[in-house]
Amino acid sequence: LRLIETYTYLQKKRFCTNLDISISIMHTNDSMLIPPMVLQMLVENAVKHNIVSTDFPLKIEIEIDASKIRVSNTLQPKKEAVPSTGIGLENIRNRYRLLGYNTIYLNIDKNTFTVILPVIYA
Repeated sequence: LRLIETYTYLQKKRFCTNLDISISIMHTNDSMLIPPMVLQMLVENAVKHNIVSTDFPLKIEIEIDASKIRVSNTLQPKKEAVPSTGIGLENIRNRYRLLGYNTIYLNIDKNTFTVILPVIYA
C-alpha cells in the first residue's frame, strides 16, 4: 500500500487536479496481502488508456475491504487509442493464478472500468 500511495502522489503532481485518485481501506490486518505492483499496474493502465485533462478529469478509486480489492476508473477513452497488448491484465491474472486464485473480475459499463481482485491472506 505504501508503494501505491507513493506512486499516486507522483501521478497527482504530474496531472494536478486533472487526476483524482482515492484510496479507501475499509478493513486491514497484518495477514492481508496484495501481490507486488498490481495496484500500480491498474492505475498505470487507467492513465494510459483514458483522457486526463481539465475538461475530462480522470477519477480512480481503490477500495479495499476484508474480501476484495476494487479498482475503478471513469471510462473516457483517448480519441487516438493507445494500442493495448493486454499484457497488464494478463500479468495480474497470472500473478493471482500462481498464488492459487483463479478469478479476477472485470466490469466495463458505459462510464466505468472496474477490476475486482480477491484479498489474499497469509
